[in-house]
Amino acid sequence: MQQKSFIQKLIPAARQSFLRFPLTLLCATGIAVSAILLIENGNDNRLFTYVNLLLTFAIGLPLSIAAQLLVESPFLNNRHRSWTYLSCVVLLLIVSISLPHTSWQIQSAVPFIRFALCFASAHLLLALIPILYKKGINGFWNYNKALFIQLFIAQVFTIALTWGLQLAFLALKLLFDLDISEKLFFEIAVVVYSVFHTWFFLSNYPSDFDALEADQQYPKGLQVFSQFILLPLVTLYLLILFAYGTKIILSWSWPKGLVSYLIVCIASIGGFTFLLLHPYAEKSAHTLIRNSTRWYYRLLIPLLGLLFIAIFMRINDYGFTISRYALLVFGLWALSVALYAQFRQFNIRYIPMSLVVVLLISSVGPWGFDSFCANQQKSRLEKILTQSGYIKNGKLLQETRYSDTSLKTTSFVSNLALNDSLHREVISIVQYLDEFHTCSVLESWFQQPVDSIYRNLCRSAPQASMQPSERELYLTLMGIDPNGHTTTNDENNSVQIYDEHEPTGYSIDDYTYMIEMEQQLINPIMANQSVLLFDSSFQKNDKQVNVSIKQLPGEATIWVIAANEFRDTLNLSAFFHPLCNDAKKKNGIAPDTKDLTLTKNNAQGLGYKLYFPRIEVKRKNNSNYNLIGFKLRALIRNPN
Repeated sequence: MQQKSFIQKLIPAARQSFLRFPLTLLCATGIAVSAILLIENGNDNRLFTYVNLLLTFAIGLPLSIAAQLLVESPFLNNRHRSWTYLSCVVLLLIVSISLPHTSWQIQSAVPFIRFALCFASAHLLLALIPILYKKGINGFWNYNKALFIQLFIAQVFTIALTWGLQLAFLALKLLFDLDISEKLFFEIAVVVYSVFHTWFFLSNYPSDFDALEADQQYPKGLQVFSQFILLPLVTLYLLILFAYGTKIILSWSWPKGLVSYLIVCIASIGGFTFLLLHPYAEKSAHTLIRNSTRWYYRLLIPLLGLLFIAIFMRINDYGFTISRYALLVFGLWALSVALYAQFRQFNIRYIPMSLVVVLLISSVGPWGFDSFCANQQKSRLEKILTQSGYIKNGKLLQETRYSDTSLKTTSFVSNLALNDSLHREVISIVQYLDEFHTCSVLESWFQQPVDSIYRNLCRSAPQASMQPSERELYLTLMGIDPNGHTTTNDENNSVQIYDEHEPTGYSIDDYTYMIEMEQQLINPIMANQSVLLFDSSFQKNDKQVNVSIKQLPGEATIWVIAANEFRDTLNLSAFFHPLCNDAKKKNGIAPDTKDLTLTKNNAQGLGYKLYFPRIEVKRKNNSNYNLIGFKLRALIRNPN
C-alpha cells in the first residue's frame, strides 16, 4: 500500500513539474543529447558545437527556473509568460555566441572561467527568489533549506539509479557476451543525471512562499550536522590557522602561499555553517550559537589580513594572475561580510546578493579578471623588454618578419640578450597569457598582424593536435628564443627546451634519479642546432652532482650525458630511423611508440638509461623528417 501510495504521488508530481518548468526540462534534455553526441562523436569537426550546446543548456537550467518563478511572482503575471521565456532564450543565445567556436579560442581559459562565474551567479540568483515574493529572513532561509534538502535527496536517488542501471548492463555484457560499448555506461550516467535528477529535483520545488515564511521548525538532523560536525571542524581549522599566524609572528617568516587557500576554505565552510545555524541561533535560548557566529566573523578578520599579506607578496613578485585576482576579490568580499556581521541586524541575504554582484562585476569590463590580469602581465613584460632594449616607445626594435622559412631558421643570435633569469620570466609571462588569456594582447608591439598569422596557421593545420603554439610564435617574432636558454654572440647556436615544471627525481631500481621531460615544438629541430634539453643537479654523499643531457649538432642524432667531469655519448639515429619510416606510412606523423631503452656504464661509475615513450616527427620533404615532439625519461646513476 505504501509503495502504491508513493507511485500515486510521484506521477502527479512529475506531471506538475513538467507543466510548471517545461523550458527547464527542455534544457535538461538538451544537456543529455549534447553530451551523448560529444561522447559518440567527440573527435569530429563539430566538437565545439557539442560543447557549446552542452554549456548553453547547462546555464539554461537555473535561468529557466528563475524565469518561471519570476512569472509566478507578484511582479509579473501569466500575461508576461511568453515575453519572459523569450528573454530567457535570447540570453541563452548570447551565452552560446560568447563561447569558443574555433580551436584557437578554446586554448584560452577565459571563456570557460567567465561561463563558470555566470553559471554560479545564476544559481545564486535562485537563492534570492523569496525577495520577489516580498518575504522576510525566515522565508528566505526556509526556501533555501528546502532546496538544499531536495537537492540532497535527488542526488542520492540519482546515484542509486545510475549505479543500478550500469551494473545491470554490465551483467548483461558479462553473462551473455553482449557487445555493449563502454560509451553506453557514460551515456546512462549523463541521461540520469541531466533528465532524472533535474525532474526529481523540480518535482518538489517550493511554491507556497507564505507557508515558508510562517514555518518556525528547525530540522533536528540539520541542527546536529551543523552544530556537532561542521562547527567543531570550523573551530579546529581556526585554531590551526591562528597557531600558524603565531608562528609567523614569532619567527618573523613570510607566510606560505598555501595558507591563502586554507583561509578561503575556512571562510567558505564557516560561512556555510553559520548560515545553516542562523534560525537556530536567533532563538533566545541559543545565545552561545549566536555569539559564536559573531566571534567567528571577528576571528576571520585577522586571518583575512594574513591572506592579503600572502597574496600581495606574490603579486609584488610576479604580478596579477587569475588565481591571485580571485583570491584578492574573495578576500575583499569576505572582509565585507565579516564587518557587516558585526552589526546587530545582520541580514543573511547580503551574502548571496553581494556575491552575485562581485561575480558579475569581476567577469566583465577593464576591471574584470581577463582584461585586468592580461594587461597587468603585459605591463610586467613590457617593463622587462624595455629595460633590456627589445622595446622602445611601445614598439619592438628588432621584429622578426614572418615567413614559413624564417621561423625555422631563426638563430636568435643578436646584440640583445636577456640573462637566464629574465629570459625564463619572459617565457613564463607569455606562456601564462597563452594558457589563460591570449597573446593577442601583445599585438600592439608588432608591425605585422601576428594574431591573423596565428589564426591562419591554425586553419592550415591538418589536425587540432598539430596546431602551432601561440606562445612560441609570438616569442619567435619578438626575436626571443621560445625554448628557454638565451644565446649570446660567443655561444654556439643552441636552443634549450624549457619545461615550466621542475624535473622530478626519485630512486628507481639501482638508479639514483629519474628526470622526465616532454616537449612539443612549433618548429622542427634542424640538424645544425645543438639542443640542450635540461640541466639538473642533486646532492649525493655531500657532493654536488651536475647532470646535463644534450643533443649535439650534426646529421646523426647524438645524445651526450655529462655528470660533472664524466661524459658519455650515444648515437640514437638508428632508433629514429624506423620511426621516420613509420611516419612516412602515416602521412608524416609518427604514432606513440613503445619504450626505446638503452643502458650505458663507463669506467668512472656513471650510468644512465634513456626512455623515449613518445617521439613525433613531421614530413620535411619527400624523404626527410624533422623531430617536432618527444617524451624523454632519463635514469641517472651518479658517480661513486
